[in-house]
Amino acid sequence: QEMFSLPAQDVLLEVGDDLVFEPSETPVSEPPGPEIVGRTSEEKRICRLWNRYGKAIDQQARANGLTTKSALAVFFVESGTAYDPATGLLIIRYEPHIFRRRSGRDVPWKRGGQRQEWLSFARAYDVDKEAALASCSYGLPQLMGFNWEVTVHESARDMVLAFQRSCEEQIAGFFGFVETNHLLRFIEAKDWRAFTRRYNGPGNVDVYSGRLVRALKVIESLEQDGAVFAL
Repeated sequence: QEMFSLPAQDVLLEVGDDLVFEPSETPVSEPPGPEIVGRTSEEKRICRLWNRYGKAIDQQARANGLTTKSALAVFFVESGTAYDPATGLLIIRYEPHIFRRRSGRDVPWKRGGQRQEWLSFARAYDVDKEAALASCSYGLPQLMGFNWEVTVHESARDMVLAFQRSCEEQIAGFFGFVETNHLLRFIEAKDWRAFTRRYNGPGNVDVYSGRLVRALKVIESLEQDGAVFAL
């Protein structure tokens, strides 16, 4: 049974009888000035991230006392995708074990792209709204719903709708998580091993710290070639 509908016009998705997803008002947060261009595939991916979200990344770096380059490196390594280009919906990933733990219930679920993730979420939402909202990761920061308190929002529901509304809300959510968990000092010091031990877990330190070191080197190389990362 379909648990959600796809209305026309200004609504992308309705889940249950009270959760409405509208098109994003701010799907990108472009920095002023010309786009920066990379040569290697790695440079191109960093440039693409900056060209889409550089304004918000710079704002969050300044608000949190970080260099824009360090903030961009961390966001490049740790972030996902904001919206599904096919539908305009916030990217989500449903975690059934968390729903089971929070609700004491199971619902049918499977992987298979964003449509399946939304179907799984909608089935869970029909059983227990709060547990369902808590049991998905959302958007660029891949922030779990149960972490909503690291944001300025008053509930997981409010956070999710704000993430649908604006990529800038998603980026603020990422840095809110980093700040709340006292990780800013490790970014400021470029202590990538300490950062990844806490953010990614002790089993992934070599992999993720290496990615952060590499990302910052690529960003600094782009800067030497004329790219401007501070607005």
